[in-house]
Amino acid sequence: TNYFAVSSRFGTPDDFKKLVDEAHGLGLLVLIDIVHSYASADEMVGLSLFDGSNDCYFHSGKRGHHKYWGTRMFKYDDVDVLHFLLSNLSWWVTEYKIDGFQFHSLSSMLYTHNGFSTFTGAIEEYCNQYVDKDALIYLILANEMLHELHPDIITIAEDATYYPGLCEPTTQGGLGFDYWANLSIPEMWLWHLENVPEREWSMNKIMKVLISSNHHMLSYVENHNQSISGRKSFAEIILNTGMCSSGSVDDDLIFKASSLLKIIKLITFTTSGGAYLNFMGNEFAHPKRVEFPMSSNEYSFHLACRQWELLDKGVHKHIFNFDKDIMSLDENERVTSRGSLNVHHCDDTNMV
Repeated sequence: TNYFAVSSRFGTPDDFKKLVDEAHGLGLLVLIDIVHSYASADEMVGLSLFDGSNDCYFHSGKRGHHKYWGTRMFKYDDVDVLHFLLSNLSWWVTEYKIDGFQFHSLSSMLYTHNGFSTFTGAIEEYCNQYVDKDALIYLILANEMLHELHPDIITIAEDATYYPGLCEPTTQGGLGFDYWANLSIPEMWLWHLENVPEREWSMNKIMKVLISSNHHMLSYVENHNQSISGRKSFAEIILNTGMCSSGSVDDDLIFKASSLLKIIKLITFTTSGGAYLNFMGNEFAHPKRVEFPMSSNEYSFHLACRQWELLDKGVHKHIFNFDKDIMSLDENERVTSRGSLNVHHCDDTNMV
């Protein structure tokens, strides 16, 4: 609900500035997940009913609420809303010196149906009465402002529908993002892991998802969507979590499972179209999902953590070392910046 500082649960604004400075000193960039696609419906500490009216920053009526989540939806045709959101972006860069943004859940704002529709890729699905043209204009303005004032800034679009022109220059009719996060890749891996024995995986189907539209693509094996309540982390699916914390990589079962996980990591990394991302804990095969305190788990913090002590244990240490080797490969060979792939052979029979 606070747009101009991190939650006080994690520290003060000065604490965050120190964190950013420390990261920069280590040669790391700091990007934040910015949520301008919707807002909290909280009327006590949020923007909802901020001035007592229902439409101060948001649409009135049904359009003012997300179709399924109940969150408030900004009215991007309002000049004050544009000023507020653009100033919010500028604040994070000028005050906290962050290096970029991932724009969260763009499909929620790009369409009046909030992205909850069947998409086949037909151009008509992106050019109809359900597209919020004012939201498009805001994203163009945001990218133009950020890249004009801060040439080294990085902007990433998180859009499950892959709106055409996400990463094309605004001068060419695009939205101006530097990268787009391909949410279909982790969903593809999850579907295979849960539904298809590994000996029956189709290499053609896998490669189709991995390399389709991989221009400026940010790839990852799994993200927060695969780790929310009721689902499992990939390590939890692939590895027997009762054994993996103490299991040795010499154990046949653990060796086979960890090898499968490493193959998934390697093929996703080498086919990425520009960038690769680890969700926290994936780099060492964290055995449990993330689950925040909520009513369904009686507000437990049990899964709202990462077990960093596993970094030096058994199969987790082995997979972590493999992940570091992948990063070194990119540093030395520039794998993710080589451009589009040319896949010359794909054989389902021999799984090659």
